[in-house]
Amino acid sequence: MHEPLDLAGIAQAAEGTRFQALAPAVPEASEASAGGAAPTTSAPEPELLEGFGTIIGKQLVSGGANVERELISRVRARLLTAFDGQLGKLDEVVIVRNEPTTLTAEQSKSAGEFDGGLISGIAAVGIPIVGVELSNAEPSQIPWYQSKDLSSVDDLDTTAGQAALVYALTGSHGSFGVKPTADSLLPNVVGASSQP
Repeated sequence: MHEPLDLAGIAQAAEGTRFQALAPAVPEASEASAGGAAPTTSAPEPELLEGFGTIIGKQLVSGGANVERELISRVRARLLTAFDGQLGKLDEVVIVRNEPTTLTAEQSKSAGEFDGGLISGIAAVGIPIVGVELSNAEPSQIPWYQSKDLSSVDDLDTTAGQAALVYALTGSHGSFGVKPTADSLLPNVVGASSQP
């Protein structure tokens, strides 16, 4: 995803939908303060940005014969930094989150609202979502994944982490890895035999 979000570009691509209101509003020059300060833009309504994220999340994973006519196809170039292939139905999603430290407080808030909607939209489709990071990731994103009730793996750079990811994608829920936020190194595998 582009960060910060290109809200003006997304709004332009979404023209004719309620999401064209995502464009940041710039006050008239006459509304600038008497001290000559430059007018500042205002962020879109949080509900609108979250709703946009929800629709994009659903469309991102649902695919379908009409996906090229859906909103995600219209805004894809303004939303995604890279995309290779075709939009199609996904069976599971792996998320790697790394919010840039250069975002302003307003940009970070907008990104959080969109991200929350995106996760809700993907979850509404009912496919597994797992948040991952490497053992040396700083700052850790595991608390953010946990706040969204996502399974997570904090040591994807290890064999155990890769195994935990496979189990999480097939339905094991929890926080797996080696960091203090982990529930366990690996999920408990139901039906596993204790005999050699």
